[in-house]
Amino acid sequence: MSKEALHRSTKSIPLTAQQRYFRIAVRGQVDKGWMAAFDPISFSSSDRVTMIEVLADQAALRGILNRLWDINLDIFSVIEIARPADRNGGK
Repeated sequence: MSKEALHRSTKSIPLTAQQRYFRIAVRGQVDKGWMAAFDPISFSSSDRVTMIEVLADQAALRGILNRLWDINLDIFSVIEIARPADRNGGK
């Protein structure tokens, strides 16, 4: 598929169904073993905060947030980012 055809085809997809990059911040340190469930692009963790970067559409983002809620993590920020960070702390 040409680049132009791909651009036209993705324009017709509603924004909520398109995959975008998100950065999610949760309070506290999250073990690396838990991170596998979220398939992060990257993550970093300190004693005070864990930053998780994911590529997801709205449905997948909702699922990730639900899982974070289910394991009783305090979510304090979800923002859309232009692209993932250059670091690769999660994989």
